[in-house]
Amino acid sequence: MYSDQRFDPVPFQPVNESARINSEIPYDMVLVSATYITAEESDEVGRTLIFTDRGNKQLIFDWAPNLRISGETDISYYIDRFRPAAPSGLTVNDTEPAIENAISTWENARCSNIGLNRIGNVPIAVGVVAAQFGFGGAAGYIADINHAGWMPPAFFDQIVPNGSRFILGVTFTFAFRDADGNFVDTNNDGKFDVSLREIYYNNRFLWTTTGNPGTADVQTIVLHEMGHGLSQEHFGAAFVARNGRLRFSPRAVMNASYSGVQRDLAGTDNAGHCSIWGNWPNN
Repeated sequence: MYSDQRFDPVPFQPVNESARINSEIPYDMVLVSATYITAEESDEVGRTLIFTDRGNKQLIFDWAPNLRISGETDISYYIDRFRPAAPSGLTVNDTEPAIENAISTWENARCSNIGLNRIGNVPIAVGVVAAQFGFGGAAGYIADINHAGWMPPAFFDQIVPNGSRFILGVTFTFAFRDADGNFVDTNNDGKFDVSLREIYYNNRFLWTTTGNPGTADVQTIVLHEMGHGLSQEHFGAAFVARNGRLRFSPRAVMNASYSGVQRDLAGTDNAGHCSIWGNWPNN
């Protein structure tokens, strides 16, 4: 689905010395999409918004091993420690193990040799999208995939009208652009090259690390959003169950709506992961 929103290009600048920057990249980057998962009690289905219009040409974005801001083939990630799920009574020390567990699940997926490396803490909240939306933070590069923390409802209303009522988590994708404003595909895989991804979670909802009924399970949602960070798309056909809630067939981590605790990859999740990462870094 296309959005009328447009965003200015972003130069490559490190948040601090922890960020490794390949200074020879001849491109800038721009925000191109937002993919979100919806709450279980919502009648909305998660979707991808595209912030650029290229007519009828399908826009697919993926990591390219030969074009990385860090100059390395492994994927780096960062976990924010300044935006906790405080309204749910959770500290960053509560949520961080759940985030790490979710990331490890993808790293340990069968057929994938991808390395996921954590970048150390920095003394400030980070996030290019947070800064562009007016919520502050350092608008620079710290890692390839940034878990940028929990944000107030107003943040999600800027994605789509009333988005705070149904968006649980969202992954934003930035892509490389050349001097003429065109996306690039340096490894010729038919997909435009990703430069950076940022993930945010909605503080309007009640979050737990135990998966209690009626709450959003941190590890399950992070597992889903990290799938988007690693270029997975939504999967499964939606239908309305007898209780009136949306369900998906087959049930998978990458379903577009939350349907309770799911901390292990389904067969379809693993298959999607293998199709993307099975040959890395020879893609």
